[in-house]
Amino acid sequence: MNKKIKIVIGVLAIVGIIGLIVLAIYGIMKGFSFFATLVPVYISGSLIVLGILSIIAGKLFLRKKNVYKKIAPKHIVLETPLYADLIYIIGIILLSLGLLTFGPVFSYLKDYRFMLGFMIFFILITMVVMVFRLMYALHDKIEVTSNFIRYDDPNEKSTLTIEQSQIIEILHLKVFSFSHYGYSENAYNFELFIKYTNSKDEEVTLALKPEDMNLKLELLVESIAECSYPIVMRSKKILEGIEWEGHHFI
Repeated sequence: MNKKIKIVIGVLAIVGIIGLIVLAIYGIMKGFSFFATLVPVYISGSLIVLGILSIIAGKLFLRKKNVYKKIAPKHIVLETPLYADLIYIIGIILLSLGLLTFGPVFSYLKDYRFMLGFMIFFILITMVVMVFRLMYALHDKIEVTSNFIRYDDPNEKSTLTIEQSQIIEILHLKVFSFSHYGYSENAYNFELFIKYTNSKDEEVTLALKPEDMNLKLELLVESIAECSYPIVMRSKKILEGIEWEGHHFI
């Protein structure tokens, strides 16, 4: 990424976060319903619609053809376009601002102060966390070749390169969720782990989280398989420690 673009994005992020903090403090002092009396419903409604459309547009730009780059037969780079991340961030901010100033919501919940306060707190926290996370992960990428896997940690300013000879196991784990109905074969999510030997000859297990970079997990699994790394498939139930082979439900 161009250095000037990084500086501009950093400045905008700092200004935006300071603005959110000021908004939160002022809202706590005045009561967030105060904003709803200042902002017309049609404006806050438009912000909500624009926010939703921006989030959808940002997701559409994350299709395989935009994030999957095949440099060579066994050299793949997974990387989100800068504009997709920015559109998604803008969508989150617009949607949050629209919800925080939407009069009908405050009118409906005015007698439920705890629920209203929880909703406002949740919106603010979600907005700040998502903006921080995406800003931190901007232009992070995952590079997979037949010789190594290079992973930009989305939560740190570090890049980890794992040589093919260091890899012990790559685990594609299917985790079945639990609800008040119990376990179901239709309620699950996938996780991906890579076990390798570090420079100190210690075994390390790393959870790969491409979704923190706005990348789909299945694309990373596909890239790893295409570069001829064996992938072990196991399953487990979220509240139980026992794993079994395969992705079938037991």
